[in-house]
Amino acid sequence: MSWSFQIARAFGIPIRVHLTFLLIVAWAAFSWGGRHGFHGALFGVISTLALFVSVTLHELGHVWAAGARPPGRLGRSVLAAVDDSGPAEQIVAVGSYRVDPASQVAELAFTVRDDWQGEGVGAYLFERLLAIGRDRGVVDFVAFVQQDNFPMIELIHRHAPGPVESRLDEGVLELRFSARRTTTDKHVGESA
Repeated sequence: MSWSFQIARAFGIPIRVHLTFLLIVAWAAFSWGGRHGFHGALFGVISTLALFVSVTLHELGHVWAAGARPPGRLGRSVLAAVDDSGPAEQIVAVGSYRVDPASQVAELAFTVRDDWQGEGVGAYLFERLLAIGRDRGVVDFVAFVQQDNFPMIELIHRHAPGPVESRLDEGVLELRFSARRTTTDKHVGESA
């Protein structure tokens, strides 16, 4: 970015200001100073800088709410599967995980549109989210699934990298598993 310079860094994101911003500050000083003298010019500069800080903090609030973390850190990831075969793209599945800072366990959730179930979309999202989580240092995942959601329960048992611990509480299964495969884990179709 030529003509810009970095003034800060937040959440791993550089905050840069373009040199033309100085023209806006000068315009505010000139505009207010012409009517109200030195104090008006000072007010114009301070107001413009305050507006800049306010907008920057607002945008960083979006980053914080989205759980953004510098690469290599825990946090949150969201993936969407899109059908682009028709006249308009349609989201057919969404998957996400969010790390609980207290337990350092990532809660995994995803949904697949009914007419796309059984097409491998859920399995793909599941495996991609696990890979992203592993790359970011997630050690364990947990999913909360209705006890009668057999396709989701089967998908997790089939694609989890190792054993899945199950606990039933008021009709909801808590399925917990490690993000990493151990050398003793064995999946169907693999030899020992």
